Amino acid sequence: MEETNSEVQSTNNKKIYKIIGLIVLLILAGCAFYFFYWVKTPQYSLKLIQESVQNHDVVTFEKHVDTEALCTQAVDGFLAQEMSTNDMNNPLIQGIIQTVKPAIVKSLKDGFINYVRDGNFNMTNPFETNKTNNKIANSEKQNENKIKGYTTRLEFKDIANTETNGNRATVDIILYDNKTDKNFTLKIGMAKLEDGTWRIDTFVNLDEFIKEYTQATKEKLDEINKQISDEISQNISINMDNVKANLQTQNIFGLIDGKVAVYIPLKNLTNQNITINNIQIQFIDNNNIIVYEKTITDNIVMQPNQENTITSNFELNPFIDKDKNLIKVFSNTTTNVIITNIQTPDKNIKYQTEL
Repeated sequence: MEETNSEVQSTNNKKIYKIIGLIVLLILAGCAFYFFYWVKTPQYSLKLIQESVQNHDVVTFEKHVDTEALCTQAVDGFLAQEMSTNDMNNPLIQGIIQTVKPAIVKSLKDGFINYVRDGNFNMTNPFETNKTNNKIANSEKQNENKIKGYTTRLEFKDIANTETNGNRATVDIILYDNKTDKNFTLKIGMAKLEDGTWRIDTFVNLDEFIKEYTQATKEKLDEINKQISDEISQNISINMDNVKANLQTQNIFGLIDGKVAVYIPLKNLTNQNITINNIQIQFIDNNNIIVYEKTITDNIVMQPNQENTITSNFELNPFIDKDKNLIKVFSNTTTNVIITNIQTPDKNIKYQTEL
């Protein structure tokens, strides 16, 4: 029996209604996913943080970022990287650190809040006794510029992994460093808030992150400075076979201080005057570890094709750990000399210290 036109139309209408119904269900499911799942995920809160920076929304930023905790942890992490074991175990030094650390943390926190507010990482001077919170003094501008440099070096690339356990979450954030052309993974810890959103309150792998970042920076600088070293060596040569270093010590009331003399044979390989501005002296132990470095800043003028042995003298202080250690291991070290800055009539050739 053939279907009538009305029956065909009815069947088609049912199909259309099913399709429409399916679309409605999908939209409702999507809305449910958004309102009941996505907005409750750590990733969504990270998106809110990103938008708060773009929109200069300090209130939202502070809701989802515990700047006090993060800045405190960051200061502790960087101090641990920069300080020697002896410094970390020295009660006097630790006392000083604990005294000034709150001011440093506040300075960093102010910098981040200012960055969110107006896009400028303006820090207050943590050692400023004047309570008017003046901007960093001119003498601190270089450090301020370094911090600004870090904010432009690292760029967010991706979220690699998210693990949740009750009211805690760990998120792997991939950061791209445009100076070394490398990716780094920063693990952050997040706490769930009462409204179901999340707040960053800790760095999970800060020590590892700092080490990898520092090592990558050093390797890139070594790569750059190798080319600069080659250029310097075309103008000035060091006869490393004849570099000598002597140590004289004396015992003063049970303390041994020392005086070091380093003799450096140089030759100007050009037909023009060369001024040597900086020389770096390194003492290296049997494990090929640099145990002591000294930078000599001077204006040593070498005449065209001149050969000359210069002498660098400096004292070692028995109250300074690295100086005391060099006195102890001096006889088991070798001396390396690197010229890091020269001035030719045409240009200044200088090692790069920052990326």
